[in-house]
Amino acid sequence: MEPLFFTLNIIVPIIAVISIIVGILLIFKIKQMEEGSDEMKKIAKAIREGANAYLKREYFYILIISIVLAVVFYFTLDFIFYGGIPFTLISFVLGCGDSILCGYIGMYIATQANIRTAYATKGGIGEGLKSAFNGGAALGSFMMGIILLSIFGLFNIYSFIGYTDPIYLTGFGFGGSLVCIFSRVGGGIYTKSADIGADLVGKVEKGIPEDDPRNPGVIADNVGDNVGDCVGMSADLFESLSITLVVSMIISFEPEINLGLNGLYFAILVVCAGIISFIVAIFITNKISAGNNPIKALNRGLLISGIISIVLFGAFAALMLFNQGAYTGGMWHFNLPIWVGVLLSAIMGLIVAIIIAYNTQIFTSGNHKYAREIAKAGETGPATNILKGYSIGLKSIAIPGVMVAITIIFAYEFAGIYGIALSSLGLLSMTGMIQSIDTFGAISDNAGGIAEMSGQDELRKNTDVLDEAGNTTAASAKGFAIISSGLVALATVGAVIDETNITNFVNIALNSPLIIAGLFIGAIIPFLFSSLLIGAVENTAFKMINEIRRQFKEIDGLMEGKSKPDYAKCVDIATKGALKNLIIPGIMGIIVSIAVGFILGKYALIACLFGNIVVGLLMAIFLANAGGAWDNAKKWIEKGNLGGKGSPAHKAAVIGDTIGDPFKDTAGPSINSLIKVMNMISLLIAPILAVIFL
Repeated sequence: MEPLFFTLNIIVPIIAVISIIVGILLIFKIKQMEEGSDEMKKIAKAIREGANAYLKREYFYILIISIVLAVVFYFTLDFIFYGGIPFTLISFVLGCGDSILCGYIGMYIATQANIRTAYATKGGIGEGLKSAFNGGAALGSFMMGIILLSIFGLFNIYSFIGYTDPIYLTGFGFGGSLVCIFSRVGGGIYTKSADIGADLVGKVEKGIPEDDPRNPGVIADNVGDNVGDCVGMSADLFESLSITLVVSMIISFEPEINLGLNGLYFAILVVCAGIISFIVAIFITNKISAGNNPIKALNRGLLISGIISIVLFGAFAALMLFNQGAYTGGMWHFNLPIWVGVLLSAIMGLIVAIIIAYNTQIFTSGNHKYAREIAKAGETGPATNILKGYSIGLKSIAIPGVMVAITIIFAYEFAGIYGIALSSLGLLSMTGMIQSIDTFGAISDNAGGIAEMSGQDELRKNTDVLDEAGNTTAASAKGFAIISSGLVALATVGAVIDETNITNFVNIALNSPLIIAGLFIGAIIPFLFSSLLIGAVENTAFKMINEIRRQFKEIDGLMEGKSKPDYAKCVDIATKGALKNLIIPGIMGIIVSIAVGFILGKYALIACLFGNIVVGLLMAIFLANAGGAWDNAKKWIEKGNLGGKGSPAHKAAVIGDTIGDPFKDTAGPSINSLIKVMNMISLLIAPILAVIFL
């Protein structure tokens, strides 16, 4: 082995372990903070117990399905193609296990940080910001470290026994995809059915505040924030970073660019750069004075992380690829040195991430005109509020769509399909920061609930500021995840094309019935998938609403605050609804990809993947941004605008927010998981299709 590779084999694991240690230290730091009153502790405990109970039941379902798939993979891919060596089996099991571990850690830290964030706001918004941000940062740092350590460790173990082809790592990415699709679907159904039930009965019918302890659905609502945003997003980002890293490593060996180990190690170093920049950003964000503007502090941290990453990308590109010649492909034949092309591709990913983050804030934040236009439209009723929100959501896809198109064109011109993979990896090098700002939102929301339910009105004012910022940052994080899924999906399809030995796909005419059929099937899936999820939320919310109404009617003194509601009953309804409805959407993408591949053939499968990516990507952005805008329109009114709480505009905004809930937190973020799971199962079955369909 070359001295450089030998040195990196020592340095990379050290960086990974440091990242894990930083995450653990942040957990200890949060645990040392004060929790507040006994009533606050009691509420936080109920949220923690409900979240953990749901997570155990969800992971039991995943475990059963994982065991079945692991056996299938061994007796097909491993036994037939790899001589019985369990490459796919080991990679798949480790990918599932790592993602589940990150989910548990995310749940643990979020349900520890929520109460501490609430109490920390006693010292000002800045103290609450640090607590909530550090909760997300702990998970982000641990996640990046465990992904890097696992993938790099697997590659070196396989290499040690003589197998250097990174295609053996595909199982790891699919393991993350499997956990993600169920976490996203189940968590999304849970959180929004509880949220809708609590809001419609509590706010609209009874006229009581959000998170009022008299509301029977309030604990379920707060549990949902954790299982939906913390666990769901951690699984999403785990999947995205894992797949992007694995696909980048695979493509580095493809004949088009043939960078071999140099390209593979550069992809590894991009993740190392992300870890280093994130650790610096954690320190700086904790030192920045937030004042009354948490968004400003978080944006600075995001920008600092991006700038440091770019500098490190340049250094690592020159180190690994300086002598690798020039890329001469593409339409315009730029003939750039490959290290320059790869660097530019990675930088483009970062720039796109930042642009999309600001685009999301503009279209969803209550500080900008679009959310206020939605609020204003509600003065004439729910219908106009909904129409305005729908219109603005549709408009919001333009800039992200154009940016993805530009990135694809130029990244390919700079470094081929490897450039597209690196543009996504460059974006996802900021996984730690993305996870931080997303989990920040869920922790802040929970903090507000704990403050409200425990009667801490002075704390609630500060947690509301954090919660509003959290809604915007969570929307930005979803935008990151959605765009990254689109870019990595395109790179993955490129890998599928190569692995199925397709050499002439570009030249196939679109009048081929199999290609057209594949495109239509792929385009249909996001619509059907979203329908199932929104329908599941509606059905579960229907049961939740009736239960909340029943308790207000039958429990004497509940409305007067003399009796306590049965919170556990609502938690149980949300749990059963989520678990009952997650299976079919969870396996839909897997079944469709396998069916299209083996019945219609590999060309139709590639077309199906393209149709799913294009339609799913734009639909996911629309759903996420429309929902975020409706939510912040409501919150802007609740700050005293347009008559404040209880006004006609507010009642209309609550209805709009109710419609937006399953858009932004269930269907929207789940679509990008659907895209990736379809791509990964296609990459897994590609060797079989290459043999069957010559």
